[in-house]
Amino acid sequence: MPAHWYYERPNIFKRFGPDGVTAYLPAESPHWESMVDGMTYRGSIDILHDKRRFYNREGEVSGADSHGNRLIDPPDKRTHYHDGLQAGQNTHTMASVKVLLDSITERGGYDAEGFIDRWIDFHTTPGRNTDTYLEIYVRRFFENLSEGRPKMQCAEDQKNRWSIGSHTGVVFCVIPFLFTLMQGLERTADGRLQLPPAALSRALEVALSHQRLTHVSVNVTSAFTALAPLLVDLLSAPDGLGPDEYRKMLQKNAKAFHLPRITGAELMDRYREANGPFNIPTDEMWKLHTDLKDEPFDLSDTLLASHSPESFIGDIVTSACYTEHGLPAVLFMAAKNAGDGHFADAVLCNVNVGGDSTGRGAILGAVMGAMVGFERIPGWLKDGLDDGKGLIECIADVVEIAAKGLA
Repeated sequence: MPAHWYYERPNIFKRFGPDGVTAYLPAESPHWESMVDGMTYRGSIDILHDKRRFYNREGEVSGADSHGNRLIDPPDKRTHYHDGLQAGQNTHTMASVKVLLDSITERGGYDAEGFIDRWIDFHTTPGRNTDTYLEIYVRRFFENLSEGRPKMQCAEDQKNRWSIGSHTGVVFCVIPFLFTLMQGLERTADGRLQLPPAALSRALEVALSHQRLTHVSVNVTSAFTALAPLLVDLLSAPDGLGPDEYRKMLQKNAKAFHLPRITGAELMDRYREANGPFNIPTDEMWKLHTDLKDEPFDLSDTLLASHSPESFIGDIVTSACYTEHGLPAVLFMAAKNAGDGHFADAVLCNVNVGGDSTGRGAILGAVMGAMVGFERIPGWLKDGLDDGKGLIECIADVVEIAAKGLA
């Protein structure tokens, strides 16, 4: 979280030391690359509260970031995206996931309207959201709601804003998918659990419907549709598999993905050439983010041996928040750190390669967690969470609700 959206990788090590981020840390300003100051929100519904001072600012340009965006404040005056969050506290994205978990426990199951009501209340009640930065999908949702659009139809469309196709949309799919998947399990006569084919289809349907509450995005839909079978394979795998077996599983499932036709390095060059993505014509932006290679993503042993995470994420794909780049990055880091004992290695690698490390990291955490299981996640990562005990209890309650038909 403290290194979130550092795109210039050397800045992470300059800011946090020669080893980068190695533990939970608070988010402290300044953030040398932050573009929080000057972000816009035009809705009449108050979702900014005590963070209003960071938004809708105007001023003379003092410099540019790695995307070519022109920024108001000099680097030593820029507000951190998560200014004020303490070590182990969750960002807005994961706080929103907690809203969903609480909605499930309150209602005894998943309910889309129940979630939206609770999510709206989370934003409109002062003090509920403690994070500083609200992503564009949140601001556009409440701008649409302010204009009178029905609450279930307020999600912004990627066609109108390219960055709606972000990691957060994939993150939001995971809980509805796994919850519905678990509800669909059946017990055979000899006591074994089995997953009927219809249960997988139903779980995917619920997850993608949930996605459209906040993200109308072909990229998010495509990314999670490809990710879901991997999660099922990892969760269904027998105990005791070694790194090679897990790596082969990742390589098989990687073929459901297609790399962007434009490399990460080329995309950033185009952004800088245009003095920021906002200056690129809409039709071109759509193509930049949806034009994929014809051939499936080949997560081969040769690719893994010839690239480090730092070269793959930056040269081949960008470290930014876009799913067409971030999901291959997740698979690459998971393959590099496959097997028991490497959960912490994977998530710390993700932080220190920079970019959208929190959104991408939540997806990587789901993949690695499905691989190693809860008990093999290092204790310091669970104990260091703010109210980690309460969060674990909440998840256990959700699992109990999902499994109530399996007794």
